[in-house]
Amino acid sequence: LAALPLLKSSGPKAADFSRPVSEEKREMAMRYARLVAVSRNFAAAASFTAKQKTAQDQIGNEIRRYIEDVIRAMRDPGHPHMAVVHAQLELCVQLVTLLFSEEEAELLRRRGRAAQAAA
Repeated sequence: LAALPLLKSSGPKAADFSRPVSEEKREMAMRYARLVAVSRNFAAAASFTAKQKTAQDQIGNEIRRYIEDVIRAMRDPGHPHMAVVHAQLELCVQLVTLLFSEEEAELLRRRGRAAQAAA
């Protein structure tokens, strides 16, 4: 999910909220998520179930780590780039809706509201 900016580091990568996601990258991420989500229906018939599952699992792991960074940033009332954090949360919600379910997306929305209220 190259649309979600990450800090460059030698260890685990953390979310970068210093810059907004460009509209081009946002659209690219949404197209890729749609492709992975829609291909689920055809994977068994076309014999690429394992590859599709691997792609979805990898995206899921990456987005879950990113979401944790977003939630942590939302709990910081003095975060200098809060508008960017909110925009990236919304992108994550859209991706989660496409890739997983509306229920998981709603849970993410609630977590965002709770983090904001705790700040």
